[in-house]
Amino acid sequence: MLTTPIFDVIKSFVPVVGWGIVCTAFIWGLKIAWSVRGSIDSFLNKQDANSEKTTKAIIDRLGQAEKTAIAQVESAKNHGAQEAAEIKSQAAGIASNVEKLDVNHLAHIEAGVTGLNAKTDRLIDKTAKHLELAADMKESLAILVDRSGSRKRSR
Repeated sequence: MLTTPIFDVIKSFVPVVGWGIVCTAFIWGLKIAWSVRGSIDSFLNKQDANSEKTTKAIIDRLGQAEKTAIAQVESAKNHGAQEAAEIKSQAAGIASNVEKLDVNHLAHIEAGVTGLNAKTDRLIDKTAKHLELAADMKESLAILVDRSGSRKRSR
């Protein structure tokens, strides 16, 4: 019927020690297994508790980080608004300076440019006359060179 080696050992062992000891050993084995199970459960519960504490700590840190980030964004908005107001006031100052230039100084600049244009026109006229004179001189020299070359050939 039961012929495996473990059952053969149990069959030979039971008559020697008796059924009471085997049952006692079985009960003690169950008790030890139950206490090991309890220790494992206790360990796992501690791990879960630690995990919850860690999770809560992480959530708290994230909440603090969110608050810090919101404060920094608000600070940046305020700083940006101050910078924008400063730039706006500078732009208004520049606009008033441009208006002053337009009203006060552009007429003087226009008069100066007109005078400069008149001088430049006179220089252009003189340059044109000089170019015309140079062209005339070039033609005259060409005629003289041409005449002198033909006399030498005829001799």
